[in-house]
Amino acid sequence: MNLYSFFLTRSFKMLAVLSVLCLAANVSTAQLEFNNIALSKGFILNVESEKVFSTDRICRSGQFAISDADGNLQLYGDASHIYDKDGAILYKCDIEHGFGSMSWVAMNPKNKKQFYVFNSYEKNFPQLSDYIVVSHFFVININDDKYSIDEKIVNTYGNPDYYDSYCHTSFVLRHADGTKLWFVTRNEKEIFASYLIDDGEVVSTTISSVQTTERAINDFNLAIKTNPQQNAVFLPNGKVLNFDNVSGELKINDKFKIPDDVVSFEFSQSGKYLYCAKKDDDYLTISRYYVSELEQGIAENEDIIYTEKLEMSGRTALLVWMNLLRHPNSSIYIFCYNSYVSKLVTPDSSTPVFIPKAVELPSRLNSNIPFVHYIDMDTDLPCINFSTKSPRIIRE
Repeated sequence: MNLYSFFLTRSFKMLAVLSVLCLAANVSTAQLEFNNIALSKGFILNVESEKVFSTDRICRSGQFAISDADGNLQLYGDASHIYDKDGAILYKCDIEHGFGSMSWVAMNPKNKKQFYVFNSYEKNFPQLSDYIVVSHFFVININDDKYSIDEKIVNTYGNPDYYDSYCHTSFVLRHADGTKLWFVTRNEKEIFASYLIDDGEVVSTTISSVQTTERAINDFNLAIKTNPQQNAVFLPNGKVLNFDNVSGELKINDKFKIPDDVVSFEFSQSGKYLYCAKKDDDYLTISRYYVSELEQGIAENEDIIYTEKLEMSGRTALLVWMNLLRHPNSSIYIFCYNSYVSKLVTPDSSTPVFIPKAVELPSRLNSNIPFVHYIDMDTDLPCINFSTKSPRIIRE
């Protein structure tokens, strides 16, 4: 059979159809729903077009944005308010001088028009001797231009430990089956409560007692991070926790090594690399490490990706307000107290591309830069717990 004859056969046609279906299956449907990122000064960053447009509202900490399947902004907000795309108030929480935490946003894999927004906020801020921490989540249903929003408070804690509670009392991870979520909160007695969320309801609770109060030498780590496999949590005080995606149980991981002098860090989408931002005087350095080595406590092999002199105008100390954000489109965005956003493209490749000042902003971001996590429920990455065996180091 010659090549032309083969193209006309049923086998070739079936192969072509399967190829198209495979390509379609690899496209993440969550990307466009998370196409917009709410910034703190009333700006929305469109990830696809890399354009910034103004909103009628200024979001505080905990800001988030949700788009439709075509990437068009539907609503945005923070821990206290939710607005429609035109800035009209859709929902207002009962917060007195509240200060929101980072938000964790996910789509319900069983209902593509239902979204969850998780965060915690502190009431009576800044009266540090008299405040409580409230952990809650929104269930948001979007049907065309109609919205229904249900706020569910899972707990309230009085918390005297200001450093460890401030904006860092809760986090979210996928359940092992990929259809549910764990919403994890912590109280002042070092008790972690893992709430299993299914179709917008708490269906079970797991309690773990984990001592994490030891304060890190470096106070710059402000954002909680999780790895793409959703089996580890990295706290602001430098502690690393193993997470069981089936039971919701947490345990200390004493072996994983976070590199020294890190301002912020983020995993590549595959979980193979850890990208770190480090500050030395007025210079910012982006470096990369192999996670397989960090899991064994080895942090000596550093690949420097980019170094730049920061335009901070005497405000270098505000690099404390910095975040590396992994977006579901696989790029890593670098936000700091500056008038631009930088970007890492193809962070999982052997030669990642760093684009400084990828997006120019109308003005500097203030201290409430985007501390938001997009939980991609469509990912093919498995939720596998840390192996008890020491992994073999693999380097390119």
